[in-house]
Amino acid sequence: MSLNMNSMKKKTLLAGLLLAGTLPLSAQADTIFGVYAGAARWSQEYSGNFASETNGTATSIDVEDDLAIDDSDGNSLWIALEHPVPVLPNIRIERNELKSDGSNVLSRAITYDGDTYNASTTVVTDFDLSHNDYVLYYEVLDNWVNLDLGLDIKQFDGKIRLSGSGQSSEEVLDAPVPMLYVAAKFDLPLTGLSFGGQASGISAAGVTVKDIRFNVAYQFAFGLGIEAGQRNMSIEIDPDEEDVSGDLEFKGNYVAATFHF
Repeated sequence: MSLNMNSMKKKTLLAGLLLAGTLPLSAQADTIFGVYAGAARWSQEYSGNFASETNGTATSIDVEDDLAIDDSDGNSLWIALEHPVPVLPNIRIERNELKSDGSNVLSRAITYDGDTYNASTTVVTDFDLSHNDYVLYYEVLDNWVNLDLGLDIKQFDGKIRLSGSGQSSEEVLDAPVPMLYVAAKFDLPLTGLSFGGQASGISAAGVTVKDIRFNVAYQFAFGLGIEAGQRNMSIEIDPDEEDVSGDLEFKGNYVAATFHF
């Protein structure tokens, strides 16, 4: 069963328009056209809980204790285009794979999307919160200290599906979430080394989403580089605002290959 998220979409769209108004009208831009690309492998540890309410009935389901969701590794791919036109924002597009599965014999009865799974039932879970990030940003600083500010639209296209005892329950998560975006990098001159991080976040319309990463990077000749760091992402959905609620966290180390030209 697909989740009707029209109310959330309206609220997040309004929040996005309000956030867009906070972006600078002018900022320092690159003096030349640049392309940044990367591919990362993210080791993801899953924790937290979620629930799906139907006719006032819901159970808080723990992803570890109830469903035994496996920790997994997900791929991330991104490309960013920067240009010398100050009025227009730069753009970054990133695809993030955030999915796993699990199988567990329930020690208690749970209710999800109107279906009840009794104790001793073997429940198989397909857990997928994969998403795209569409980032519009301005370069506020561009020297040995780099600072970007902008707007990140995180578009989910996943689902949480439970099956067992001849029944199957599914909620589709497809809402766009507009978030403030900030990225900073500190270059160590003449070394190729840099330290940095980026963060996106919002708390509005009963939804709080945070996506934070810190890294150390080294750039070789010809634009090739490597990057390693820690990434933490969390999602909180207020049960008073949506039929689907939750308090989930995904965290772990990542390693990336990068290219700049």
